[in-house]
Amino acid sequence: MKSILMLLASLALITSNTVLADQILGHNGIQFKLVEGWGKENLKDVHIKNCQGMVTDSKGRLILLTDDPRNNIIIFDTEGKVITQWTLKLSRTHGLSVHKDENGEEFLFITDNGGGKDAVFKTTMDGQVVMKLGYPKESGKYKSEKQYRPAAVLVAEDGDFYVLDGYGKNYIIQYDKNGKYKKIFGGDVGEGEAKLKKWGPHGGVIDTRDPKNPILIIACSDQQYLKRFTMDGKYIDKIPMPGTSPRDIFVQEDKLFIPHLGSDWPKNRDAPGFVSVLDKDNKVIANIGGTLPLYQDGKLQKMTHSGDTFIHPHALTMDKYGNLYVAQWMSKSTWPLKFTPVK
Repeated sequence: MKSILMLLASLALITSNTVLADQILGHNGIQFKLVEGWGKENLKDVHIKNCQGMVTDSKGRLILLTDDPRNNIIIFDTEGKVITQWTLKLSRTHGLSVHKDENGEEFLFITDNGGGKDAVFKTTMDGQVVMKLGYPKESGKYKSEKQYRPAAVLVAEDGDFYVLDGYGKNYIIQYDKNGKYKKIFGGDVGEGEAKLKKWGPHGGVIDTRDPKNPILIIACSDQQYLKRFTMDGKYIDKIPMPGTSPRDIFVQEDKLFIPHLGSDWPKNRDAPGFVSVLDKDNKVIANIGGTLPLYQDGKLQKMTHSGDTFIHPHALTMDKYGNLYVAQWMSKSTWPLKFTPVK
């Protein structure tokens, strides 16, 4: 009897920590299946140290940002086939955004958080640099470029863009479409409820689910919450995400998809991480590779990973068919994961 119980316990442990290719992940009708081995053959032709950012362009191509200076950008199709690659020869890349201007031309914004002279790059889709920005000296908030280590760029419909200094002094800097400085807000010390000391604006999105009222939603990495601001930098509120480490935010129709490095990061650096899905009211309704989200008396309870689907999700994107692609950091140079929606 004792041996049978031990066997059952072992099987339960294996089941809880192993993800099979046909296992369905998610909750409340938002579910996905892992495409086992998708695109891994690319690893013989490209170099991946860490997958840092990932976006989809207007042609439906997937664009991956790595911090390997041999190929910072890898462009591939939804079948996983590499189309092209190029590099800025950067080793501290971090954030990637794509934006189509008023003339219909698409550009990439890439951040480098190494504290060097150039920290933000705007490029064409084939890697030609059209704009470079260093630290915002005109703001009066920085003594030198070494204090400025931006994590990401969020681009508004009109071309204004916001640089999140998540590894420096935690400011958000707004520029116009030509790179002219407009304002700065946030920082290590805020006002009232917006006190932001060490808040870590790591990634985020310009939320246009209400097109008449776009807002900034910021993923606050190790702080286990999101923060919302008006487009002119006024603090709105905080959305608790207990047990998580939100790294980026992707909007799909009326939902937000948020990759987390791992449960209780950085205390638990070995936790696999997971992806949360929030509804139009910013309530967590599903966790892909995580536990079922529960609210008690309106308060979200601590969430954690379930199984080992992921290593450290850092960014994600989706294609027009609803397939989900997750890029991972500190993941032993793994290729991004692809998931198909379960109808």
